[in-house]
Amino acid sequence: MQGYIDDGNRFLEGESKGYNGAYSVLKAAYSWRDWQFSLSWTNPFKSNYKSYENELLNRNLYKHTIGYSKDSGNLVTLNVSWRLSRGSKHKSAEKKINLRDTDNGIIK
Repeated sequence: MQGYIDDGNRFLEGESKGYNGAYSVLKAAYSWRDWQFSLSWTNPFKSNYKSYENELLNRNLYKHTIGYSKDSGNLVTLNVSWRLSRGSKHKSAEKKINLRDTDNGIIK
């Protein structure tokens, strides 16, 4: 089970004042042998998701833009993946490490 919540951010850039929308995801995943199943719910309980807002701050021109996304609100996604394993499996080489220091530092 996983959850992700972002409350969006507001910014001032030159003559533009903007807002990037809040975002939330709930996700549940299950693995079984080589299979993985996951179900995610993006922006729950929001049917009309506000993705951005932009306002132009100029004394000669006024522009206010808001973008809504019906595709990103209340979005449920099911993912199924299967791990392919090809080729031969190799055993890891086992090496012994000699940590003794027998050198006394005298050059002959």
